[in-house]
Amino acid sequence: MGTFSFKCTNCGKLIGARDEWNGKQSVCPYCGKTVLIVKPVEGGGEAAGPPDQVQEWPGAPVNVRVSSELATKALYYALFSFFCCAFVSPFALLYGFRALEEIKNSEGRLSGRGTAITAIILAIISILAMCGNMVFSIFKLQPQINQLTF
Repeated sequence: MGTFSFKCTNCGKLIGARDEWNGKQSVCPYCGKTVLIVKPVEGGGEAAGPPDQVQEWPGAPVNVRVSSELATKALYYALFSFFCCAFVSPFALLYGFRALEEIKNSEGRLSGRGTAITAIILAIISILAMCGNMVFSIFKLQPQINQLTF
């Protein structure tokens, strides 16, 4: 099993990696940001430096997935609409469906599908509760409306 070193594209530190990690994503042990592991081309790459300057992190995570910000935003709107104000439910629906589309098109890089679906369901429940409350209020006020004379 061979190893190589490459520079983090975010912080520029040298990182040691195994050959089988080439082309996969991981998290830099120095800055904590997602980095694509790329093996330098022989003769054309930069020198890795002495081995003591290269950080090898055992069991580096591969296929790092980041949660969709739209899914999180949709859930915030849905929770707000469910507990406080149902008039923001359409925004939760919009962000929820956009998050599902974004996750589908990310080719596995984004997670949060469950969050987006939860937001959509909460928004629909909130809209139905608001409509039910309006219908109930209209029928409850019907006798008072009939007593009014114009």
